[in-house]
Amino acid sequence: MDKIKKEKKLQTFLNGYKSFVYRKHDIILSAGHNSQYLFYIVKGIVNDYLINSAGTSFTIDLLQENDFFPIFIFTDSVNTYYFQAYSSVEVKRFPKKDFLSFLEVNPEILMTISQKISTTAALIHDRLEHFLMSDCIEDRLQYLIVQLAQRFGIAENGKTIIPMHLTHNDLASYIGATRESVTRCLALLVRKGILRIEKECIIANDLTSLEQKF
Repeated sequence: MDKIKKEKKLQTFLNGYKSFVYRKHDIILSAGHNSQYLFYIVKGIVNDYLINSAGTSFTIDLLQENDFFPIFIFTDSVNTYYFQAYSSVEVKRFPKKDFLSFLEVNPEILMTISQKISTTAALIHDRLEHFLMSDCIEDRLQYLIVQLAQRFGIAENGKTIIPMHLTHNDLASYIGATRESVTRCLALLVRKGILRIEKECIIANDLTSLEQKF
């Protein structure tokens, strides 16, 4: 089955369920719940994060349009993550059991979703492995910029625009650093001409050079 037919089948399933709209910073799903529902992002970006016993938050991933969450589609595991609207977000919410029944009779869509989950898991694994192996905050930050640019970036006049308002706290949560250290590293990367920081975006002046470093 070609991609267009699979997307149409999935959309037909999703159209049977109500849409929910969340404002920026709204919590969509909290940790500690054995949710019997799954969510599909129609529009916007969702922050997937956890909070440790000390109350510090760590970003696991930023989810975008066409992503599902939580990723425990095939198990009854208790959800241990928070999912928060990073922008204005529209989602479809539907019972997990309904989706599993849909996948049973549409195995080709199951394969597509499994591949998508595997790709996301691989990105998270690579990022965490890199962060564990590197004590350099500047290095971690540049690696994160590369990942964000590859996923969300828009190429324009030889530069790559990451169209997201990422605060220093957001970046710190993503790379396991303090806000102060991120602020210092960003200032250094700007002075080196690697990045430009605008109000609603980050601009990588030469993404190719950054990519070659990793």
